Amino acid sequence: MKNLILAAVLFCCVQGAFAQAWEAGFMVGIGYNLPNVTTEATYNDQLVSIASAGSNNGYRAVAFARYVPAFFPVFIQFDILAAHTSGGIAFGMSNFGNENFPMSIDRFVPTAMVGIRFTPRFRISGGPVYSFTYGSTIKNEKVMEAVFKPGEIGMQFVAGLDYGNLCFDLRYESTFAHGGYTEFRFQNNGKLSFYKGISELSLLVGYRFGDYSSRRRSTKTYK
Repeated sequence: MKNLILAAVLFCCVQGAFAQAWEAGFMVGIGYNLPNVTTEATYNDQLVSIASAGSNNGYRAVAFARYVPAFFPVFIQFDILAAHTSGGIAFGMSNFGNENFPMSIDRFVPTAMVGIRFTPRFRISGGPVYSFTYGSTIKNEKVMEAVFKPGEIGMQFVAGLDYGNLCFDLRYESTFAHGGYTEFRFQNNGKLSFYKGISELSLLVGYRFGDYSSRRRSTKTYK
C-alpha cells in the first residue's frame, strides 16, 4: 500500500512539473529574398551564364508548437510555414541577350528545431527544413512553363524574443548546395536548367498561448 501511495505522489509531482509544457501559436511577417548567385546552368545542354536579379519581399505565415520541459532551458519546436517569395533571374544568352525574368514561388515549409533559452525572454533555435513548392509564376512571354523541384532540404536558424503572449522572430533559411533545381521551357523549344537555392531573411511577429517562461524566472536555470 505504501508503495502504491508513493508511486501516486511521485506521478502527481512529475505531472505537475511537466504540465503545460507545450506552447502553441501563430506568426505573420515579411521575408526578404537575398541575392543568390547561380553557378550551374545549361541551355539545351550548353553551359550559359546566369545570375540573380535583385531582391524582393514576400509574406510569411507560421503555425508552431513548442515543447518546453520544466526547469530546463532546451526546447523543441515544430513549425509549418507558408511562404510567398518574389525574385528574378538575369540571363546572358546569345538567343535572348541580357534579359531579366521576374518570378514568384509559393511554398510550404515544415520545420523541426532544437533551441535554448538564455533568459526567460530570449531564445535561439535551429534545425532542418523541407521546402515544398506548390505554385510558381514567371512573368516573361518567352517562357511557356517553369518547372520547379517540388521539395528541397535546407536549414533554418532563429533568434526570438518572447514578451508575455507576444513573440518576435528573426529567421534565416537556406537550402543546401545544389538545391532548388529549376527548368524553364521556352516557346522555341529551348530548355534552360539551373540550380537556385533559397536564401531568405524573415521578420515575424505573433501570439502564443501561454507564457511559461515567466513562471520559471525564479528557477536557477535563469538566474
